[in-house]
Amino acid sequence: MSTPTSPGWYDDPQDPSLLRYFDGIVWTRHTTPRAGIAADPQPSHGGTPSSTATEGESGRDAAAGEQGQPPLNPYGVPTYRGHPSQGQPPQGYPPPGQQPSGQQPPGQQPSGQQPHDPWAPPPGGRPGPPYQQPPGFQYPMAHRGPATPDGVPMASYGQRVGAWFLDGLIKLVISLVLGGWAIYLAVKPQMDAAFRAAERGETVPLDLTGRDTNLHWMAVYLVIWGVVGLAYSMFFLTRRGATPGKSALGISIRRLEHAGPLDARTAAVRYLIPFANAVLGVAPVLGTIVSLLWAVDHLLPLMQPRRQAIHDLMAGTVVVIGPQPPR
Repeated sequence: MSTPTSPGWYDDPQDPSLLRYFDGIVWTRHTTPRAGIAADPQPSHGGTPSSTATEGESGRDAAAGEQGQPPLNPYGVPTYRGHPSQGQPPQGYPPPGQQPSGQQPPGQQPSGQQPHDPWAPPPGGRPGPPYQQPPGFQYPMAHRGPATPDGVPMASYGQRVGAWFLDGLIKLVISLVLGGWAIYLAVKPQMDAAFRAAERGETVPLDLTGRDTNLHWMAVYLVIWGVVGLAYSMFFLTRRGATPGKSALGISIRRLEHAGPLDARTAAVRYLIPFANAVLGVAPVLGTIVSLLWAVDHLLPLMQPRRQAIHDLMAGTVVVIGPQPPR
């Protein structure tokens, strides 16, 4: 049996002894016995759906009256005279052959439109561009501790120490390549004395600070070490705001007031204390004072509210989490 195209009572596809109401879209759950219903509930080509439905209703009401049952409305719901529900469709059903105002039948789309599939690819078969963060928007970071005036969190003391250690290894390799010869000349007298003692069967410990060490060549190496450190710091801080060691740990250096790489003057001022400690490290009295200042400089971030060292306070810089924007 083919599916009807208009509302009305038709042969039940599952039970030939019943008629089932078709609302124009789907088969409803309302049925009635075939007795007393017009023999041909299907509308003829010359008739209209409304006339066929009227004939079905009169036959159904007559059959219900003969059986002593209350008449059924067009939806198969028993009604009683005077009851508000007489002739009214069940809740949620429109009258036969009519759709709610401004709505389309279920499963249908307005003319000229296709159903929307949220999982279907966009036109062209390719996905759209990836989501991009809006300009100027920053995701909030859950961070407890000091921050810059514009909200960038300060790096922890452990991050600073780790970056200092990594940068120190890199600078040591560069300094040995450029100034290894100075170290050799500085310790050559000590090595010669050790060889002579070994020939006599004696043992002489190697003492780089002893009287046999050439302190002049050692001072030359320390100057090379200081120059390498200064150039290393200025090169990276003026371009990226972070040395390789700091980049590896996800931190960078900036001015307290604004973000961005440092200018050359600020980067040079920031390295004055490490440079003085490297150059004056072998001086008898001044070297000791500078070494103490250098030690305090490294411990101050543990007590300073913004985790600044002495060289940070001198240059007006802070060490923060994250990279710096380009200049």
